[in-house]
Amino acid sequence: MGTIKTTNIEPIADNGTVTLGSSGDTFSLGSGVKQSNLNNPAFEAILSADVYPADATNTKLSLDSEIFDTDGCYNNTGSTVTLNGISVPSYSFAPNVAGKYYIFAQVLINPTGSNNVARGICEILKNNNAIVTSDLASNTSSNFEFITPSVSIITELNGTSDYVHATGYSDNTSDSNRFRGNGTIAKTFFGAYRIGS
Repeated sequence: MGTIKTTNIEPIADNGTVTLGSSGDTFSLGSGVKQSNLNNPAFEAILSADVYPADATNTKLSLDSEIFDTDGCYNNTGSTVTLNGISVPSYSFAPNVAGKYYIFAQVLINPTGSNNVARGICEILKNNNAIVTSDLASNTSSNFEFITPSVSIITELNGTSDYVHATGYSDNTSDSNRFRGNGTIAKTFFGAYRIGS
């Protein structure tokens, strides 16, 4: 059989299924061909400027600057909004496609004084329940100048109501607590992408 050339393939019925091949078949992409929707939905956001959270308190990371957001599923505002028909809390990602997602976050903790960080935590929460935690603490008499706990996890998101967000925590011995942000360099960040069904 020869080459089939077309611009679009759709099922006969709306929202139907098109099946290519059968069990054991292999489909190869030609050299240089890219799959347009690979790993979507996906996003990454950073903290655009320093914030000064309360000491020894879990604080939602207000990651307000989007590096990218392929499907408009990340809320980079301080209020709950509706995206793709889903109610999305502040600074949260609620993808509109079900599947397994790789999710990652980091917080750069650097109080205004020197050697004041005794403990730093970064967490990812799914529907307000922690699903992964990184907990770094000083076990000597000397505390840290700065600390960067980071986390990553693969989890299922249902595409209709599940959402995730990241939090930071710092136990600071003196001076002002601070999560570092920057408009161009990812110091404190949060992101995710779909890896499959």
